[in-house]
Amino acid sequence: MSLLTLDQLVTFSPFNAMPEAQAKKILPRAEAVFYEAGGTILRKNQPSDYLQYLLSGSIEVRSSFFERFNIEHNDKRASLPLQDMAGADAQITARTRCRVMRFKASEFESLDSSSVPPDYKLDTATDEQLDSAYMVEDANLDADWMSGFLHSPLVNHVSARDIQLLLAQIEDINFSAGSTVVKAGEYGDYFYIVKKGLAVVKTDPRGPYKGKEFSLMPGSYFGEEALVGNTIRNAEIYMETAGVLGRVDQATFNRLIRDSLVVKTRADKVAGILSEPSEHNIILDVRLYPEYRRGHRQNSRNIPLVALRERLDQLDIAKHYYITPEGGPRSELATFLMRQAGFNAVLLQDGEPLPQDGARQPKAGS
Repeated sequence: MSLLTLDQLVTFSPFNAMPEAQAKKILPRAEAVFYEAGGTILRKNQPSDYLQYLLSGSIEVRSSFFERFNIEHNDKRASLPLQDMAGADAQITARTRCRVMRFKASEFESLDSSSVPPDYKLDTATDEQLDSAYMVEDANLDADWMSGFLHSPLVNHVSARDIQLLLAQIEDINFSAGSTVVKAGEYGDYFYIVKKGLAVVKTDPRGPYKGKEFSLMPGSYFGEEALVGNTIRNAEIYMETAGVLGRVDQATFNRLIRDSLVVKTRADKVAGILSEPSEHNIILDVRLYPEYRRGHRQNSRNIPLVALRERLDQLDIAKHYYITPEGGPRSELATFLMRQAGFNAVLLQDGEPLPQDGARQPKAGS
């Protein structure tokens, strides 16, 4: 039995441009591969011998910590080979259990070239195909930045209604080349989206990225961490070229974005899960170790927020993470960062207190 029907196969590129006779020859050669949540489908800078397509599930495409986005199997872009979504400098990871269709590259080499039209290409999608896959049909907005933003991991968690409200309240600000947008050490007051031009993140030489710079293309965003964590900016952002940034104030950001990602649950409602050690359900405390040592929740693990950013790639996306509230804004930011990265993370809120480890307990009868 074939993996797909011919009608289903030709919804994918390049089969949609392939003569029917050739598509029929290729169809029986399709293989199905399953990846569990957290599994690596394509590794960075490691060419694959297969042409692969996402049939079901959700994936993350990541070029760097700042450059990543999620794709569902019913997304327009899923009609393209996974290699075209990622490029050589990106890695693709399964966010949920995924079913992938693949073909050996040699299968295409064995096609009878005499029956293939001279203008037909078997390798990758054309620029026009890629552009159409990313376009957002809205004649009143710049489709390039809009499509990038709407496919970002941040937006995956926000309702369509709230995204429309957010877009309606964006204030456009023009910046000249070389101008500074935000300075390290300042408190955050706005959330920004790059609409035109190229912005650059200049990290702290003393921080985990050791002064490395990251480019932000149209559709990229920044400023969310300082707003969620109520902290100072940890990097400088400047414009490499002249451009336009859209911004919204903190109140609007909190109402329309932050509250969608900082998902909360009462600790007493999940006390049964939290009271027993489990490799599937992780209680995470993001305070500094000296704070954690003075008293923490039973069965909790300590990963300080500053280390959490660096260790997201090492955590298991298939597990459930319960963030303890003792860290205050740091706990909220940890929840925000983890959900944005595709993890099932919730922030605990106290109802009935949970047992504590490492803290002095009152004696019976006192």
